[in-house]
Amino acid sequence: MENQLAILLLIVPGYIARKIYKHTNDVRDDLSTFEETLYCLMFSGIISIVAVSIMLVSIHGLCFNYSTLQATDVQVYANNLEFIAKYIGLVLIVATILGLITYRLNEWYTYWINKARGSQKTAVTLNQSIFDTYFNDRKYRHYIELYKDDKLICRGRLNNCVEKYKELGIEPCEDQFIELEERLGKIPYKHIYYDGRLGIMIKEYDVRIPVTQDE
Repeated sequence: MENQLAILLLIVPGYIARKIYKHTNDVRDDLSTFEETLYCLMFSGIISIVAVSIMLVSIHGLCFNYSTLQATDVQVYANNLEFIAKYIGLVLIVATILGLITYRLNEWYTYWINKARGSQKTAVTLNQSIFDTYFNDRKYRHYIELYKDDKLICRGRLNNCVEKYKELGIEPCEDQFIELEERLGKIPYKHIYYDGRLGIMIKEYDVRIPVTQDE
């Protein structure tokens, strides 16, 4: 029972942080079980270190010397139900915070990595597919043409999409296309996305209309 609890405390915090990160951001969902497990363990390690440090500082103060910590002390804490309950609560809080801030940390890391690579090299994106980079920004409306095997299937405004399953929710809006073309003339394409496996091509018009709160 103790071993099972230890395994749960080792894996679950990272799993929670990973889930929160994925649910609050558009993250690739095609990682293998091994890769997902590594992410969870990495997150759990960070969470455990932060949570244990906070707990020890709250008990012993800021001047606590970690080198004096003995195995017997760890056993005492492990058998203390009050300590375990507080630790679990703190772990959940730290896991939530880590899940929420990881996206910003990834943005910062990606920015500096691409700056170091220079403009002559292809930009690096972390945990995000090209599809999500183009269409899941939630900032602007996406007016697209959808092609299958070079045949135009439909065109309209992209309302919803799930990259993992290649599902698209497209709202027909021919009147808006006519209005935009009358006002702007021939509208150039901003992005062309192509999935070679499925033979799907999506051409996005270069129209920057912000998404409103009710959309």
